[in-house]
Amino acid sequence: MPAEPIRIVVLEGDQTGQELLEASLRVLDPAVLGLEVELERFDLSLANRRATRNDVCSAAAARMRETGLGLKGATSSPEGAEDASRAVYDATLEAAGDGIRTHDLGGEAGTVEVCREVASRVGARLS
Repeated sequence: MPAEPIRIVVLEGDQTGQELLEASLRVLDPAVLGLEVELERFDLSLANRRATRNDVCSAAAARMRETGLGLKGATSSPEGAEDASRAVYDATLEAAGDGIRTHDLGGEAGTVEVCREVASRVGARLS
């Protein structure tokens, strides 16, 4: 009786990321490995993530938890994501510098208070 194939979830990307993923998948060819491999593909391109309202991400993550194996190609970030990421980073450092810190960082604020302060500062930066 033949062994069950190795199931690998493939999280496809965008543009160059997808091209690199396809090149890396060539080494998983059963003729190269000497093992039976089954690839389950999920389209995580920015367009598909938007079209499915990110449901494809949840489905892919659930399947990857079941198989225990996954490969991810690079994907595009939505426009403005870098600005938002930088705003969170800067707001967090600024709040800590102003003494708004949790107990583990030598402050007196609770986690909710720090999160609200950082969120307020991020909102001000992005508006």
